[in-house]
Amino acid sequence: MSIKKILKNLAPQFILEWYLTYKLRSGWFKRKNTTEDNHLEMYWNTRNSVNRIRLIELIKREISDISHPDQLNILEYGSHVGINLDIIDSLLPDNSITFYAVEPNLEAINFMREKLPYVKLLHADDVNFVKNDLFPPTKVQISFVNSVFYCMNPKRVQSVLLKLSKISDVIILGEGMVNLNGNQSEFMIDPPCFQHPYRKWLGNLNFIECWSEDVPDPRPQLNKFIAFRKKYNSSIQTERH
Repeated sequence: MSIKKILKNLAPQFILEWYLTYKLRSGWFKRKNTTEDNHLEMYWNTRNSVNRIRLIELIKREISDISHPDQLNILEYGSHVGINLDIIDSLLPDNSITFYAVEPNLEAINFMREKLPYVKLLHADDVNFVKNDLFPPTKVQISFVNSVFYCMNPKRVQSVLLKLSKISDVIILGEGMVNLNGNQSEFMIDPPCFQHPYRKWLGNLNFIECWSEDVPDPRPQLNKFIAFRKKYNSSIQTERH
């Protein structure tokens, strides 16, 4: 019997949650590329995923709504091998876009350095990203996070969102959203994942929801895309149907 099943049968809820949270985090940071788990090529080859295709379409739509400055800046938090950034770049080759990526998995960062030399990278966990005042070196028009926050505890997610709120005009999330309207985070045991109250948290950071959409192929860790825009004044039109 696996440790997970033993803990599920015997351990108090808080111990089980602690163990599963630790496994989620360490599995992200320390995941190794092996013959059995070739996670680098696996993610790189998900270009035709229906969820990824729709995410990119929504990001493109958001880009088209921006009054373009001389340079457009986009940041992805938890980019893994950077497949989302690569697709955006291939679809918008004539745009002056500077891409920024934050990723804690060293193998994924090294893979991205080779495949996407134009992306400005930060190899860091959430703590070091939040503490790093030099990355990114400028404000960004769009930050996005796709199926990453489900494996981070509430305090870590809130600290990352706080930094993103300070540097971003728009924040796009693709996550599990069954607790979207909640007051505090909840943790699912099977499959293990956090469900965070994004509407409350982003509202408290002076961001307002501008659109949301169910993903084509939902699962507990990813069932909705949602975008929040910084609320500069009451006259800003944020609704899109």
